[in-house]
Amino acid sequence: MNSSYLISRASLFLCGNRSRFGLAVLFFFSAMTCAAQEISPDSYSGLRWRFLGTHRGGRVTAVAGVVSQPNVYYMGTPNGGVWKTTDGGRTWKPIFDAVHVASIGALAVAPSDPNIIYVATGEQGTGHGVFKSTDAGATWSSAGLTEEHFLSSIVVDPKDPNIVIVGAFGNTVPTEPRGLFKTTDGGKSWTKTLSDANGTSGIADIAAAPDDARILYAALNPPPGEAGERNQPGESKIFVSADQGSTWKPTGTEGLPAKAQGRIGVAVVPGTSGHGVLAIMNQGLFRSNDGGATWQQITKDPRVVGSWYFSRVFVDPNHPQVVYVEQTCTYRSNDGGKTFVSWRGAPSGEDHHVLWIAPDGSNRMILGTDQGAIISVNGGETWTDWFNQPTGQLYHVTTDNVSRVCRAAGQRHHHRSQSWRLRRNHLS
Repeated sequence: MNSSYLISRASLFLCGNRSRFGLAVLFFFSAMTCAAQEISPDSYSGLRWRFLGTHRGGRVTAVAGVVSQPNVYYMGTPNGGVWKTTDGGRTWKPIFDAVHVASIGALAVAPSDPNIIYVATGEQGTGHGVFKSTDAGATWSSAGLTEEHFLSSIVVDPKDPNIVIVGAFGNTVPTEPRGLFKTTDGGKSWTKTLSDANGTSGIADIAAAPDDARILYAALNPPPGEAGERNQPGESKIFVSADQGSTWKPTGTEGLPAKAQGRIGVAVVPGTSGHGVLAIMNQGLFRSNDGGATWQQITKDPRVVGSWYFSRVFVDPNHPQVVYVEQTCTYRSNDGGKTFVSWRGAPSGEDHHVLWIAPDGSNRMILGTDQGAIISVNGGETWTDWFNQPTGQLYHVTTDNVSRVCRAAGQRHHHRSQSWRLRRNHLS
C-alpha cells in the first residue's frame, strides 16, 4: 500500500509503536518526496498502522444503489477506493483495499445480479483498468483494460451482466490511451468501438436509454488540462449507438453551440424509446427529441451550465419531467429542464458530482459531493450524515518529534479548511 493512498484515504493513520513514531513519519514522507529512493521493507516491518481520524467525508466520484436492497449502497472516491454500506448509510466500510488501486472513476452494479459489480479505475490518481466482483464486493479480480489509466464511465446491460461498456477519458498526456470499449464476456476481452480520429479526446460520459438498452449516447471531449488551463484545445462531440455500443455515429449539431462546448454530460429521458436526450455543456442545458438530430437550449438559467469539473445531468427514471443538474449544489427541475431550483446544498457551497436514483422507487437516492456520500429515502427531504466516512482528502501532515504532536490539515474544494492537533495520549 503506497503512501499517497494512505494519506488520501484519509484521514490519518499513525504507527502504533510509540518509540518509533518519528521514524515512521520519516519513512512515510521519504516515500512521498523521494520516490526514487528505495527503502527496504525490513526497516519498518515492525510498525503497524492504526486509524486516528477523522470521520469526515471527502469528494465522491461514483455512487450506486441496489434495486430490491434498500439498505445497500456503494461509493467510489478519487483516491480512497470503494466503500459499501449495508445499513442505509449509517456506517461505511472499505471493500477495495486488497486491489491496491485507490482512484475510482466509475462503478456499476449489474441490474440483473446485485452480486456482480464493475469498478472502472482512474480519476484523480492513476487507475489500472476495470475490476469485477461476483460476491457483492467481498473479493475482486481484474476485468481487463489494464492499459487504460483514467476511466470515466461504465454501463452494464440490464439483463446480461457480461455486456459492459466503458469509457476512457485519459489525461493531459497526449499519448495516454482513451476511447470507448465494449465486452460481451464479462471483461475477458474488449473491443474499442469509438475513439477520436487523432486520439486526443476521450469519453467523458455514457448514458443508456432506460427503455431500450440498445441505444447509447456518449460524449467525446478533450480531457481537462492543468490548473489554469482546464479546457484543452479540441472539439467536443456527442455520438449515438443503436446496437449497444458496437457501432457509433455522430449526432446532429443543429441548435448546439458551434465551439467551446467543453466537457459534456448526457442523460436519456425515460419513456422516449431513446429519442429524448439531454446534454449539459459550457453554454447550458440542451435537449433533443429526435435522437440527437436537432437540439435546442431548454433553459436560460445562468446557474445551469457545465464545466470541466461538473457537467453531469440526471433524469429521474420514474418521472421523466424531473431533471437534476450537478453544480456547486444540485439543481432540480420539475418541468423537463425549463426551470430549476436549488434543491440540495447552497450555491457556491460544496460541489456536487454524481447521483443515483432507485429505478424501483424515486424516494430512494444517493448523492456524491465534495463532502462525502449522503442517502435519502424520502425523495430528498432528509439525508444521512457524511461525518461517518473517513475519506476526507488531507493535503498536509506534519509532526513535532520533540513533543510527538501531529498536526493534520485538510482542505476541500470551495469550503472551509479544517485542522486537527493530536496530542501525545493519542499517539501512544
